Amino acid sequence: MKKRVISRFLVVALLGIAQTVYAQDFPYHLYAPRTMAELAELSSVAEETQTIGLTQIGISAKPFYSAVRLEYVGGPRDLTERKLGFYKIWASALNVQSANTKANVLDILQKEYLFKECDKEYWITVSTPAANDLPKNMKKGDRITLYLMLAGGMKFDKEAWNGMYLANSFRNYE
Repeated sequence: MKKRVISRFLVVALLGIAQTVYAQDFPYHLYAPRTMAELAELSSVAEETQTIGLTQIGISAKPFYSAVRLEYVGGPRDLTERKLGFYKIWASALNVQSANTKANVLDILQKEYLFKECDKEYWITVSTPAANDLPKNMKKGDRITLYLMLAGGMKFDKEAWNGMYLANSFRNYE
């Protein structure tokens, strides 16, 4: 009986430790390798969009978690009021919460960086925790794997749809 209790206690303790260690690690396994071009095809905008003034927005209920290899071009720059407004609607529509319950999710969405895939450039929002970990000496032409998600898209007046992507993590690659 005593051995059974000790065995159960050890199993529960090991499971607890394993769960704690696993929970602290970023879930890279959930992010499918894709190109930005593939992601743009997957995220085609449906007709059910909302028009606010001259701006149309589409909120993606499916984030298409993606690991995308890109070339760093520049940044950071502050998000525009339009993009901050988009993320406010996105967070409200999908009830997105910050992992830090004391912070608003918009508090970590402040900057975007310019990346390039082939000849096409993308301004991608990088969450503050991930941006803080970006190499300080990163220079134009450095290659990086961004772990990002699709938040939706915006269209201003008669412009083309702009995908709204949010990077949560990164890894350098050669």
